Amino acid sequence: MNDQSKRHLSLRRCSLACILAAVALLPSCATITGTATGAFTGLVDLPNELIYKEKLKSNVAETWLIVVLAAPVGFAMGPVFGFVKGFALDVSAVTRVIPVGEEFGTYHRASVWRPYSYDWTPNEHE
Repeated sequence: MNDQSKRHLSLRRCSLACILAAVALLPSCATITGTATGAFTGLVDLPNELIYKEKLKSNVAETWLIVVLAAPVGFAMGPVFGFVKGFALDVSAVTRVIPVGEEFGTYHRASVWRPYSYDWTPNEHE
């Protein structure tokens, strides 16, 4: 191995160690839950987000086209987005911005069950 490949390998190991340490030290488990369930929740949430953002609820043909095209992408990328959102929710729980009950017990935008919803606000349901 040359020096550059050794540096890349050590950087990858260090990054993995940092991620695992952060996940282990955080009081909530939204990161693990988001990663594990991201494929299935992403299957539903990505088409829902696209339809919601485009306000296409009245146009049935476009709605079904989005569902057919976006659902496989949501399934494939769901674990990645679930990991990122879960980590963000864990940090929000540590800083007490979002209560843990809202992360797991609701289907609001700040829920771990909605991996493609990133523009949430605290206590949006109130």
